[in-house]
Amino acid sequence: MSICQYCKKEFQQKGEHINKYCQKECMQKALSEQAIKRRRRRNMKALFNPNSVYATFETVGDWSGEEETAALQFNKIIDAIYEAAPDETSDTRLSEIAKYAWDNWGSNEKLLVLTNDEIKVYAESWF
Repeated sequence: MSICQYCKKEFQQKGEHINKYCQKECMQKALSEQAIKRRRRRNMKALFNPNSVYATFETVGDWSGEEETAALQFNKIIDAIYEAAPDETSDTRLSEIAKYAWDNWGSNEKLLVLTNDEIKVYAESWF
């Protein structure tokens, strides 16, 4: 007797061929699920929505009249992190990195004058 890898039912093995599944349908379902898992693993970063962590001039805090510039600069950092992230980076990891980015830049006056090159280097440093 063998146990099906998919449905866990016992089944009679035929001949010398070792089969992991009790019937063809179980094998097809298992293979389909494996393919779905592989696709999810390949592009996990697509589950992350950069808009969910964007700053606005209302949420960025007090920047002495430069709130809109601070928000735009921070959002550039978020976009650069998203672009630099490999496809297999989880949305949870990207959310954590966004939090760290806010901790690093949310009250740092240099945020206002960061160049695009500096933002890119910062984003790539996470991966």
